[in-house]
Amino acid sequence: MESRKTTQQAIARLNALEPTTTAARLRPLLPVIQERLDAGVRYADILKALAEEGLDVQLRVLQNALYAYKKSRQPAPPVEVPGMKEAVVAPQPTPSGMGTETPAGKSKPNESPNIAIGSPSQKSASPLTDAEFAAAMHPDPKENAAKMTEYEKIGKQLAMQRRVKK
Repeated sequence: MESRKTTQQAIARLNALEPTTTAARLRPLLPVIQERLDAGVRYADILKALAEEGLDVQLRVLQNALYAYKKSRQPAPPVEVPGMKEAVVAPQPTPSGMGTETPAGKSKPNESPNIAIGSPSQKSASPLTDAEFAAAMHPDPKENAAKMTEYEKIGKQLAMQRRVKK
């Protein structure tokens, strides 16, 4: 019974801790800051408002944080896997790296990767099947050897063409 009480006290104490790093205090404000910048508000005005609220941030720190925030919001480029008809789209990272934030402030786990069928612009929510995953991760050695031989021939032909052009 004593250890349960100690555990609950430790959890309560940890939950009461406030973020102390500049990055942790700035992170929840980034969507609003980006929205204001997009609306035409100057960096100087944003920095002044942050300083008035006790968050003294240098311009470069804010710009770097916004860059990381924007980069985390960009869709991942599709990854072409030889021998597969679909292009795998990597899951989206989140600023915290722990999941996406919900309005209640609780995080939910990252969703599974999307598959772009045909062109990268078309997205489907279905994950890879076990057979597709196995085919991508463990290609046929004979097929690989044949492809490697073909690539070596193409490489030699291109090298010969370059020599002839000189």
